[in-house]
Amino acid sequence: MSTYEKKKGGTSILGIILGIVGAAAGLILPWIGGVIGAAISGILALAAILLGIRTMKNSGKGRGAITCGVIAIILAILMTTTSIGLFTKIRDEAKAREDVPLVAQFASQPYLGFVGMIMNVPQDKETQDEFTKQLDLMVKEITDSSKTAK
Repeated sequence: MSTYEKKKGGTSILGIILGIVGAAAGLILPWIGGVIGAAISGILALAAILLGIRTMKNSGKGRGAITCGVIAIILAILMTTTSIGLFTKIRDEAKAREDVPLVAQFASQPYLGFVGMIMNVPQDKETQDEFTKQLDLMVKEITDSSKTAK
């Protein structure tokens, strides 16, 4: 096997690794960083797809990288829409209630995920603790209501 053929296999493996990392990022990052996290996952997935296509043109291999990249994009889209939906629901319900004023105030950017909420909260310990307590209450009530709806 020549050195050139070994490099083609390495490109395919790199594409698979990027696809797997993109898929893992697609599962986690949208919850933490919202759209920004999904964009990171999408970039990794796109790189995996491009490497897979390049490898397929050169050697006929690379389907694994393309598959991992496509799966990563699908996961990023699903998790982003789910997380934005949850954070939007938290924001809307908090605005309709009077017992969670801090959540209503600081959950104004659902597309940024938890980071968007946390960035808005003042740095003093009392406010952070109260915000965390109110947010826990909201999430618990939302998850309980979705369980009873099933």
